[in-house]
Amino acid sequence: MPLADVCSEGSRHYVLHFDHYLKPPAEWGPIKRPKVFVDDCDWGEVCSGLVESGICSFIDESEVFDTGQGPLLNGLFGVTKEERTAEGVEIFRLIMNLIPLNSLCAPLAGDVNTLPAWSGMSPFFLQPSECLLVSSEDVKCFFYTLSVPECWVKFLAFNKRVPDDVLPSHLQGRVIYLAAKVLPMGFLNSVSLAQNVHRNLVLASHESSLSREVNAPESEHRKDRPFCAGPSIWRVYLDNYDLLEKVKATDMVDVEETVAPGILALRQEYEKWQVPRNVKKSVQRSCKAEMRHTLERASCASTSVWHGN
Repeated sequence: MPLADVCSEGSRHYVLHFDHYLKPPAEWGPIKRPKVFVDDCDWGEVCSGLVESGICSFIDESEVFDTGQGPLLNGLFGVTKEERTAEGVEIFRLIMNLIPLNSLCAPLAGDVNTLPAWSGMSPFFLQPSECLLVSSEDVKCFFYTLSVPECWVKFLAFNKRVPDDVLPSHLQGRVIYLAAKVLPMGFLNSVSLAQNVHRNLVLASHESSLSREVNAPESEHRKDRPFCAGPSIWRVYLDNYDLLEKVKATDMVDVEETVAPGILALRQEYEKWQVPRNVKKSVQRSCKAEMRHTLERASCASTSVWHGN
């Protein structure tokens, strides 16, 4: 997804005019370059893979942002996911260490204040005749599915020269670095922007729905607004969307484990933007579900919801 196309208001202006939001150069201080933790023998293959997947591109040293202390170069490493391929190769999560870039950038509030917390659910009650059904969707590799405008790329180069043998012929013999083309997880304001993007996708699903109640803006559970008193509420926590519905106990047989209209509408919005769902983490109207930072459970015989951290 083009990041600018799915951001709104101030967040969109920030994305399109990234250079305007840097700190004054006098506030930058010394900039230390972190390492790229990839062995030289594997670096060429890593570069080729990241470019072929659309995560990175090649950038000439002359195009990298100059801090006055030299080109701005960031770090890169992997963290194990404790998974392996069918061939036995260990799978790592790609982490971009953007401490150098973060030192140049001012913080962005964005939609951080909307991040929900379970502590804000204290006004939520179930009547003796009601049950709670939880639905959930999770976006796969959310940050790395958001492509940044070209004006960002000069700030996102990594501190290891690309070997000539993986470069196209017109770039060989020059000092070329790998640079990210997507919103990095390690960037100072990535949380602000990612929250804005996912909330906008949910709100867009409401606008395209025929039902006024599907993912309605007034039904959002968010930290900076009064609690919603409706029969269903939804919340977004970065790459995770949750829908909590109060259902009459007599209707449980008919609706449990079906697809909620809010989920269906959001999936259509995901498909429109080619957003990859993490099917393994998807939940469809379940009495029990593991959610972001909490474990929540509802029982038909209970008048309240209990949770445990």
